[in-house]
Amino acid sequence: MHMNTMKNSIAIICLIALSIGLATSCKPTPLLPEDDVSGRDFSEMISKNREKMEEQRVQDDLNYHIRQFQRSVGRSPTNLAELVKRRIIKEVPAAPPGHRFVFDPVNSNLHIQKLQEAPAEGTLAGEAIQAPSVKDQ
Repeated sequence: MHMNTMKNSIAIICLIALSIGLATSCKPTPLLPEDDVSGRDFSEMISKNREKMEEQRVQDDLNYHIRQFQRSVGRSPTNLAELVKRRIIKEVPAAPPGHRFVFDPVNSNLHIQKLQEAPAEGTLAGEAIQAPSVKDQ
């Protein structure tokens, strides 16, 4: 009986040693390439995420005010300046840097468009423009 206890103790010690050896020699591998965060600049990632969140907040706020206009007037605004004229907002906010607002009054759809090239003739960077109407396309 003393021999069985000794064999069990040796087996347990070997299992523990094997587990420790495997645990220290294994390093986790990322599931996907984007899960590998080694060498990434987190401050840049955080900054980009903040910019995206701010863009979304500005767009959500304007869409909220567009819906307010629709409820009070019974139609969609023809442009964003009409929100100011009806005193729903004090001024049209500036679009995020390098972007502009594009408003489609037919569908009451507002989105933020990244400026790829120079702004269209007659518009300033960040200025709200009106999407072409169905007749214009």
